Amino acid sequence: MKKTQLPVVSFSIGATLIFLLALMGAGAFYWFEYRPTKIRQECSWVQKHQDAIPYQPEKTEEQLRAEGALTDCSLPQKNANGEIFDLNDFCEHRNRVIIDSNKEIQAQPAKDWTEKASPREYEFCIQSHGLRE
Repeated sequence: MKKTQLPVVSFSIGATLIFLLALMGAGAFYWFEYRPTKIRQECSWVQKHQDAIPYQPEKTEEQLRAEGALTDCSLPQKNANGEIFDLNDFCEHRNRVIIDSNKEIQAQPAKDWTEKASPREYEFCIQSHGLRE
């Protein structure tokens, strides 16, 4: 039975040197050009998310009064020292805000979107990836 010999590959020093220089050039191109460009592109946009909003039925003024959320503005108000003062307009405004905040809210699904990063977000992202602008 004959033994088959594998061909011996002989590299010259010049070919090895050219290969190493090309490899170093490719590494330098990746590190100083391609990588920073990709990081800048990724940092230019920010991923945003909004949770789903469940349906909320409207509450009537009577329901809010029954829950104790509204103040009876016809009664005199007392401050922390027990002194009686008239803040009827403030009381009615506060009640109106509570009533308005309990309007019907339609259900909305969760949303994901991207938007342009603010200068502060961009700087933070760039620095967290080890780049300086």
